[in-house]
Amino acid sequence: MEGTRQMMGQKASLGCAIPRFVWFLLLILIALVQPSWSITSNGGGSLAHQFDTLYNGNVTEGQEIQYVFQVRDGMNKSVAVRVEVSSSEAQETYPVMFVVTQQEGIMSWKLPFEIISVHKYDTVARTLCPMNFGEKPVNDVVIRVTCASPNATDYSLIVTVVNDFEMELSTRHTVMASPSQPQYYYFKFPEAVEAVQVRGHSNDKICATISVQEATCPVFDLLRNVEFIGKYQTLTTQSSIIVQKRDFQEFFIVLVVHPGDTKCSELKQGLSLGDEDLPNFGYEVDRIKNVTINIIKTASGYTYWFSTTLIVLFYMIFYVIYGLILLIQCCRRNEEATEARERRQQGKADSLEIREGGGTLIAQSHPCLWLIWRRILMKSNLQSTSCIGGTSFL
Repeated sequence: MEGTRQMMGQKASLGCAIPRFVWFLLLILIALVQPSWSITSNGGGSLAHQFDTLYNGNVTEGQEIQYVFQVRDGMNKSVAVRVEVSSSEAQETYPVMFVVTQQEGIMSWKLPFEIISVHKYDTVARTLCPMNFGEKPVNDVVIRVTCASPNATDYSLIVTVVNDFEMELSTRHTVMASPSQPQYYYFKFPEAVEAVQVRGHSNDKICATISVQEATCPVFDLLRNVEFIGKYQTLTTQSSIIVQKRDFQEFFIVLVVHPGDTKCSELKQGLSLGDEDLPNFGYEVDRIKNVTINIIKTASGYTYWFSTTLIVLFYMIFYVIYGLILLIQCCRRNEEATEARERRQQGKADSLEIREGGGTLIAQSHPCLWLIWRRILMKSNLQSTSCIGGTSFL
């Protein structure tokens, strides 16, 4: 009996030892086959990073560096968040990828930044779309940096707060933009204003596009999509766009600089290709353009139509009165001509009656003289008839 119990105890201990050994092997296997991808929160383990602080780092294959910025309520619409990144070692085959995750969407780009596949830039700055906080007082902006290069690639990142993001009426606002660093600002119609004129002025002749878009996300602030929605104009030195309140209660003013001036020139000189399509080698120095934007109150479309209609009615009334005057004068002239004809006819009848009356008296007293009188009357009638006929013929 005791031998049997010992054998059973050994089997039981062996049955307990086998699962432990199997679990140990599984743990070793998981450790060997686990992926090499790692996520690092840069910034010394802090929960949130600081605005207006420059962060430098290196990223390599299989690594994701994450930055978290907390945007609090009160920074909505009137204040915006802008992200600026750069990299001097990024390559076309192994670009550095930046992915920005917000409440209502995702924005991404890479370095080197390409425009029309030939213009390359090592610095990019983008303004994030304002957030709708609702009941949540704090929203996170998460920026992830990755690269597939086997070698460490440098980068720098800074997130700033645009305090003058909301523009005011009749206040000049100077904006600086470049092909890889577009800008946009926010404007909301005051209650007593029905239409405004967005004016742009620049001292340089660098080609740019200024656009007015409804204040919704996403914002079309790139050269390839700035003309998709809203109203836009090309800009060298001056531009003007009329915006009515019935079209946009609130809107963004977007400024995008072109890498060349072909879009703003009527004639392409020299080469058949435009400046924006010419091949480029290496990184380009940004074309910096300074634009002063001023939003002023202007007459609404209803006012324009009312003024135009009033002027047209004035001229119509003038022409109607002038036509009535002409018609009255014509009628008076016809009446005067009719009266003149009647007077002439009445005068002839009286003359003939006098002549015939005198002839009757002569015929009764002197028959011979009567015959002479008749001949005289006949000759006078023939002469008058020939004169009247000639006048009517002429």
